[in-house]
Amino acid sequence: MALGPLNQTTGYTRVLVDLRSQMLELQRQLGTGERAETYGGLGSMRFTSLALSDRTSEVSAYKATIALTSIRLQAADQALGRLAEVASEVKSEAFSSEFQPEGSGRTIEQNAAMLRLDEIVALLNSRADDRYLFGGTELDAPPVETSDVILNGDGARAGVIQMIAERKAADLGTTELGRLTTTPSATDLTVAEDGSHPFGFKINSIASTITGATASGPAGAPPSATLTLGVNQPISGDTVQLDLALPDGSKTSVVLTATAGAPGEGEFQIGATVADTITNLNAALQAEMQRAANTELEAASAIAASEAFFNATEAAPPQRVDGPPFDTATALVAGTPANSVIWYQGTTSLGNPRLTAEAQVDDGLKVGYGLEANEDAFRWMIQHVAVFAAETFSVSDTHDRERYDALKTRVGVALDYPAGMQTVNHVLAEIGFGLSVLHKADQRHDDELAIVEELRADIRGVDTNQVAAELLTIQTRLEASYEVTAIVSQMRLTNYL
Repeated sequence: MALGPLNQTTGYTRVLVDLRSQMLELQRQLGTGERAETYGGLGSMRFTSLALSDRTSEVSAYKATIALTSIRLQAADQALGRLAEVASEVKSEAFSSEFQPEGSGRTIEQNAAMLRLDEIVALLNSRADDRYLFGGTELDAPPVETSDVILNGDGARAGVIQMIAERKAADLGTTELGRLTTTPSATDLTVAEDGSHPFGFKINSIASTITGATASGPAGAPPSATLTLGVNQPISGDTVQLDLALPDGSKTSVVLTATAGAPGEGEFQIGATVADTITNLNAALQAEMQRAANTELEAASAIAASEAFFNATEAAPPQRVDGPPFDTATALVAGTPANSVIWYQGTTSLGNPRLTAEAQVDDGLKVGYGLEANEDAFRWMIQHVAVFAAETFSVSDTHDRERYDALKTRVGVALDYPAGMQTVNHVLAEIGFGLSVLHKADQRHDDELAIVEELRADIRGVDTNQVAAELLTIQTRLEASYEVTAIVSQMRLTNYL
């Protein structure tokens, strides 16, 4: 009899503890909306919940990568867009410019090109997220030298202006005939290159409309070409044409027309004898060769020197004229980083520059966004803007108007980009495609996160209305149990009797 009430009281106490435990758990569920505090509390669904949590972490990491990469790509997109505009502006201004050099020896359009060169350098040195965008894998230093250093060098290191001057001297030669010589005789005239070297004019052909005359060559080493009149005199209107190749890969022709009267520019006088005609032809040819040398050859020489300067890297320094003296030079020699400005300081990839920086934005999906300032599109643009800005002219020089026309035409045509060459717009399209891929991947991740969160909520979440109802029931039972327990705990044998 003594144990009965004690056991009964202990049973009631256990019920109270269980009910209180249930009430606390329901209160936690109601407050957190979570079915359990640990994965173990989810039962057999714990593995699915773990997998969904892992996927949420992966997708969130992809979204963080996309956000960072988007910043870099947007910065690159803006820089590339402006670079494309600069190329178009300089091209338009070069074609439309007039020969009106100012005190600096440059036209208004050339001075504008100087400012555009500053802008190009600044754009190629763009930064985003504390990294330089156009340096390949070199992220911590500006990839491009300043425009002042590019043009003028810095002490021992030659800039593009000095390299242009050296190349011009080598191409013009001591007689300013473009490294050609002429040798007249009583019946023929021979034009020859003054040596086997890469400088000056290169003879492509010689031709004539003079009846009975013969033209031969070029042949030999160094090459020469000969016009032979024999006993044949030209008549007024007959022509002699010498076709020449220029250092930048372009061509020009020297055309002379026979006249019986006093010769003008581009004409030679028919002499009393064949020998006299050859003498007159030789003098006229030398004058026209010198004019072509001081105009088209100089412009082509500047382009060639600029090409050598900007087509160089630390591993492959620019090819420079082996001199001094430069006007009798016969070879090119590799410069060094100690004596020549290397305009690009970034890395140069062997393959696709875009792959020098890649972002993993989804399972099995990477977006490449690497850029190198010495890619063809950028190098081609900066070298032609630089050469246009570098050259100077004088109104007192009888050849400079024509030399300016030859240079501006070359620059304008070049900035239209040759067929098949990479352009700034090509690179811009690639970066734009990368941005599109990022945007679509980000949208997919948002959609996936929404689905994953819904699944997780189904597994881990609770129906708060149902929990509230259960909690109310437990509270009612607990209150009743407290009352019963209190009554039982007060019962005594005397009360019973």
